[in-house]
Amino acid sequence: MPFGLTNAPSTFQATMNEMLRSFLQKIVLVFLDDILIYINDWQDHLQHVKQVLQTLRENGFVAKRSKYTFGQEAVEYLRHVVSRDGLAVGPTKVFAIRAWLIPTNVRGVRGFLGLAGYYRKFIRSFTTIAAPLSDLLRQWEKFTWTAEMRRAFEELEECLCTTPVLSLPDFSKEFIVETDASSVGIEAVLHQGRHLIAFYS
Repeated sequence: MPFGLTNAPSTFQATMNEMLRSFLQKIVLVFLDDILIYINDWQDHLQHVKQVLQTLRENGFVAKRSKYTFGQEAVEYLRHVVSRDGLAVGPTKVFAIRAWLIPTNVRGVRGFLGLAGYYRKFIRSFTTIAAPLSDLLRQWEKFTWTAEMRRAFEELEECLCTTPVLSLPDFSKEFIVETDASSVGIEAVLHQGRHLIAFYS
C-alpha cells in the first residue's frame, strides 16, 4: 500500500488491528507494520510467533526475514527500548539529542520540542522546563534567543540524555498518582511504590 495517500496509514493500521485482534493487548502490540510479540515463557513465545506469522501469511502479508528478530530480552520498538526492566529512550535518539545544535530560528526550536515532547513521559516537570522555548514559538517578532532559553534547551537536553527506565505497570498492584500545579502548568507522577511508570505535564 503506498503510504503517500492521505488515508493509507489509518487504513493500514485498521487492517492490522482487525487481522491481529485476537492477539492485541494480550501478546501483541502493533503500530502500522511494527509488530511486537511479548510473553514471559520461551515455549509460549515460540508458539505465539508461529501463530502471528501464520495469521499474516493467511491474510496475504509477508514478514521479511531480515526485518524481524525473535527471542530477544530487549528490543527497540517505536524509538523506545522495551525490556524486562521497563521502558527506556532508544540509544539512537539519545545520540540525536546530543548532536542537536542550538536552534537559530523558530523552526529549529519547534523541531527540538517535537523530539523532546515525544519523550516527555520520561521527564519530570517537562512543561515547566520547556516553557521558555514554548513561549518562543508564539513570538511574532524577530527570533531572539535568550540566556533563559539556552538554559531551558540545555536542561531538556540533559534530562533527555539521562532519562530513567520507566517500569511497566503491574495491574495487580495499586497505582499512586502525585500531582502538582503552578502558574506554568499541571504535573503528575504515576508510580507503584518505588517503581516509576511515567511523568505527565
